[in-house]
Amino acid sequence: MNSVKALREHVDANRLELIQIVSVPRSMSTALGRALAQSATGDSRVFVNEPFPQGTGTNDKGFDALLEVLEPRLAATEGKLTVVTKNMAAFLPREAFRELSALAIGNIFTIRNPRLQIVSLLVRGINDSQKGPGADKISQAEIPAYLPRLSEVYSSGPDFRMGWEAILEHYHSTGNDHTVVIDGDRFACSPKSVLQSTC
Repeated sequence: MNSVKALREHVDANRLELIQIVSVPRSMSTALGRALAQSATGDSRVFVNEPFPQGTGTNDKGFDALLEVLEPRLAATEGKLTVVTKNMAAFLPREAFRELSALAIGNIFTIRNPRLQIVSLLVRGINDSQKGPGADKISQAEIPAYLPRLSEVYSSGPDFRMGWEAILEHYHSTGNDHTVVIDGDRFACSPKSVLQSTC
């Protein structure tokens, strides 16, 4: 049995409920996914971050990775398990998005002011390249000193436009049913109100 069919059987048996987040980079999508997964008590919710990472290659690998995370949780959970998944729009194949949408009770798209997104990408890229992955030691104000290094970091790295065309394509393919668009900056400023309106 393939993983998509196994996930569908869990959904049809009312054992699994899926919420899909699709995002552009640096749009607060990971924080949103974690918040949604923690908005219920107990172990009835789980957040799965990027089962379709860059270079997944095929739909099967992403769905296999998702099912590998979920099966132990399903076995340990009585009743329904709500799963919040988040994927980068640019890395999520078109067919995989459609299959996830068919399984999901809703789609959430996270976007952000592109100027703020670019600054955030610059800060992230410099910290990762100079201080190590995930580091948070170089501030936005210090970025000018690293400008010569930025061209090296991004000449073979992520495109600043990464994800915008893909997220628009995914959005249009939903027919806007059970779909919410969230501004990452609005979520950062007013997380409670955004979560309440989303839920």
